[in-house]
Amino acid sequence: MFFKSRLPAHWIYRPKQSDYGIDGEVEIVSSQGELAGQVFFVQLKGTDCDGVEDALTVRLKLSTVNYFRALPVPVLIVSFHARTARLFAVWFDRLERSLPKEGQQTVSVCMSESAELSDSRIDEMPREFDGIRQLKSKLDLPIGLVLKSETALISGMTLTEIASDLRSILSEGVVKLQKHGLITTHIGTQIVEVLVGVVGRRTIPTGELTGGDSSQFFAANLLTAVGLTLSSVGQKDHGARLISSAGRRGSLLNSFQYGFEAAFCLAADHRKSEALQLANDMISREGYVKAAQFMTLVPLLAGPSSSCQVLTTDLLDRIAREAERAGDPAFAASTQYNLGNSLQSAGNHRAAFHAYRKALRADRRYAKRSYFWRELGCSLFECGHFSIAGRCYERAMTLGDLNCLPLLADAHLWSGEYDRALDGFRAYLETSENPGSEWVLKAAFVRMVRDVVGAGKQKRDRQNALGLATPVEGVFPESQFQAAISADGLCGLAWFNQACSEVGRGNFSNAAKYFCAVALCQRGDLAAWCSAIGSAINSGRPDMAAHLMSAGYRACGEGFTRALFEFIRSQDEGFPKVLVIEKLGDMLASSPRE
Repeated sequence: MFFKSRLPAHWIYRPKQSDYGIDGEVEIVSSQGELAGQVFFVQLKGTDCDGVEDALTVRLKLSTVNYFRALPVPVLIVSFHARTARLFAVWFDRLERSLPKEGQQTVSVCMSESAELSDSRIDEMPREFDGIRQLKSKLDLPIGLVLKSETALISGMTLTEIASDLRSILSEGVVKLQKHGLITTHIGTQIVEVLVGVVGRRTIPTGELTGGDSSQFFAANLLTAVGLTLSSVGQKDHGARLISSAGRRGSLLNSFQYGFEAAFCLAADHRKSEALQLANDMISREGYVKAAQFMTLVPLLAGPSSSCQVLTTDLLDRIAREAERAGDPAFAASTQYNLGNSLQSAGNHRAAFHAYRKALRADRRYAKRSYFWRELGCSLFECGHFSIAGRCYERAMTLGDLNCLPLLADAHLWSGEYDRALDGFRAYLETSENPGSEWVLKAAFVRMVRDVVGAGKQKRDRQNALGLATPVEGVFPESQFQAAISADGLCGLAWFNQACSEVGRGNFSNAAKYFCAVALCQRGDLAAWCSAIGSAINSGRPDMAAHLMSAGYRACGEGFTRALFEFIRSQDEGFPKVLVIEKLGDMLASSPRE
């Protein structure tokens, strides 16, 4: 085989039966015959087309890409051009961060002719291997950082001055200036290049790191760039620590490109409090308010928590006022929009609605953005303005957001437009490959409501329904249920009392449907979700129970799992407790975060 013949004779090549794209295994052996556990996998491709360009493009299945990502061993992708007997090779880990995670079924890996597997390139492979293997594991601290420059002065600063200022702000102990190290920075008059092993590479215009003649300012920006590069190659903890410590001393995070990337880096490492402290430090600094806004996005990106919610909202409010004072309407609008999202996640939907309206008044371009109408619709829906929310969802769909279809159907349901809701849910279920459990349950629920109400449209009278649904001396006859539902088909109390009556009669099939109705009408009612699941299992409906578990978890979060565990423990011995717990575990493992 040609690839094997190009390797040093003392290296070991082991062919493998091709499985998920692995064709062989190479073990690097030193010229003294010593083994150091340097093993990498190889995927082999080839073409006999005339042009060498065909050999420079390799297609990979997305399943293969995901498999390579998960491997602890580096993978070398090799392409052979038969007409010229040339080999080209690239490390998969060098490409990994630019490859998609989902969507299309195949991806193209493009190489340049500089990727040819020459003798000098093969000589470099042990060093390249070590660099990749280091990045696949947690790096020992401090990581070696090498400063290089071919010019005596960089924007009036010497390399010695920059190195001195780097040492003064390296308090986190993540990196250390050394003559040899995993990280190398090439500082030029026009471009600064940051290299992390053979995998991470970032180029930044030198002017973006410079602020006046301050070498300390330059050093802080350089360290921030190193942190971003470390995070991009999988070293999120070390990268986030550098960003947190150096970002406040420089200006790099004040640009959209780097500020937004830094927010994702800190969110991936769950550094919410540090990001908010950064934001607080930056708000009062002249020209740093945009960087502050990026940092306030971290709790939203990482998942909101009550401990950060008040501070996040307060910071965004302060930033919005600063943006208005600065006379920057586009920036003020984006801050108001982010403030709306923060308020929405905190459950303050009325305040969120007003923030979204301010965003639209500050920047009319939001009227052409589908996501804006979706969020505005959600805030209106939660405030009980279902018809207006529906019009917002329709606007979002007109602008291309077809994912609003079940939300629109839900708005129709709560508006009492049962026929329109049913049509919407049906259309969603027919076109969705993996429909959400809440929408599967609601499609069945709206059919049941329409049948019980006896009409496809209803003017809901919630207060009257609640009065009619209250049992008299502990008795709740069928006629009272019908009267309450005739006033409001979404009266949770009426469905609850009817479900209890069905349990008393031993009719768990109906009880499951009615408890499900309660849970869908009162999404935070943990007892209703648990009772619906128990009734579904007792009536032999594991499919319904699975949908209820998924929808309940989405609606109530971890509180649902705790309540369900308690409910399961309280059941009689005949109840399949182990089976339900296993099913719940499977569901939690596969359930994506919102």
